Amino acid sequence: YFAYFKKLSEKPPQNPIILIFDNEIKTGKRPLKKFLDASKLKGIDFKEGGYKKILSEENLYLATHQLVDDKNECEIEDLFEISLLAHKINGKEFSRASDFDIEKYYGKDHFSKYVYSNYDKINFSNFKPLLNYINDAIKDYESYLNVL
Repeated sequence: YFAYFKKLSEKPPQNPIILIFDNEIKTGKRPLKKFLDASKLKGIDFKEGGYKKILSEENLYLATHQLVDDKNECEIEDLFEISLLAHKINGKEFSRASDFDIEKYYGKDHFSKYVYSNYDKINFSNFKPLLNYINDAIKDYESYLNVL
């Protein structure tokens, strides 16, 4: 598809596409692990997070956040402070599960809305490495465009 659209537009895309995954490589059924296996990308160590250009002459990148708290795998929610993850909304606790008792728990949708409404009171420092990886991928692609 890349070659087709490049030929059709007669110029390379002006921006990179960055696929962002939770840092879950150990478990076979997690999206990042499945993507790495299907794409046959080898030798990538994402323990500290990072980014990787997937196709050398295209604009497709893969990025993930760092592992935190000595965990083997992390979801992006793990980058928030424990006190935020423990925050109750209307007496309900946060649940990461896709199937949960709505009488006792609230899910990622309500959590994201709470974060959006209270961003000025939330510590996002654990997100800086991921944001830096995204920025680095953008710079890498800009360098690629400058060579063309």
